[in-house]
Amino acid sequence: MKGRVSGLVALVVVVGACSGTTTTTTGEISDPFGPPFGVEAAARDFEFIPSSWTVPSNALLVVDFENEGTVEHFFAIIEGPHVDSAADLDRSLIFRELGVGPGATTSDTFLAPTEPGSYQVICTVAGHLEAGMTAKLIVEG
Repeated sequence: MKGRVSGLVALVVVVGACSGTTTTTTGEISDPFGPPFGVEAAARDFEFIPSSWTVPSNALLVVDFENEGTVEHFFAIIEGPHVDSAADLDRSLIFRELGVGPGATTSDTFLAPTEPGSYQVICTVAGHLEAGMTAKLIVEG
């Protein structure tokens, strides 16, 4: 019987570790990333509102992206060198991208970058970056 109990405890620990949550001895469930960190962003024609956001590194982000404009917009976080035109954009440098049509809202949940620093946020619709549609995601360690 002792072998079965210790095997069951090991199975519970492994399953808990794989699920991304932890069950405490009091039965409470905790999230290893802490509570979600909300980011609200809006797009109008050729601008992001606000123009910067500050988030903790490796935080669980919930990004709500609203398009207040009349054309489609994207919220793309760039991981790498500053991009000045869509022609210079290497799509492999996009950390995360959300797109939304005019008058609509979308939401996405993901982990913030682990490296502290300033990340460029751009709209990847042709001509929007060149028209100045850029912002900053500041990641603090």
